[in-house]
Amino acid sequence: MASGLPVMGIYSPGLSDTIEDGITGFLAIEDMAAFTAKLTRLCLDTDLRKKMGYAARQASTRYSIERTTRIMLKHYERLVYSSRPRRKVGSTHTRSVGKYLQ
Repeated sequence: MASGLPVMGIYSPGLSDTIEDGITGFLAIEDMAAFTAKLTRLCLDTDLRKKMGYAARQASTRYSIERTTRIMLKHYERLVYSSRPRRKVGSTHTRSVGKYLQ
C-alpha cells in the first residue's frame, strides 16, 4: 500500500481490517477462482489499478511507524497511569499469612 500499489488478499483478520475491498485493493474469499477473477480484473483495468494504487498510498499513512508507535505509547501510558498501586511486599496481610508458614 505504501508503495502506491493496490493489494490483493484473502478475507482474514488483519487483512480485512486494512484493505478496503474495491478501494485500496481486492479481498477475495478463500477460493482460487474468485481470487483469480479479481486479480485478472486488476491486471486488465489500468485506470482501476491506478485509482486503487493512489487510494492505497493515502490509506497507508494510517499505518506509518510514527503514527502506530504514538498510538501504542498512549495505550501503555494509559494502562500504567490508570492501574491501582500494588501492595508492598511486606504488607500486613503478607506478614499475617507468613506467621502460619513457620
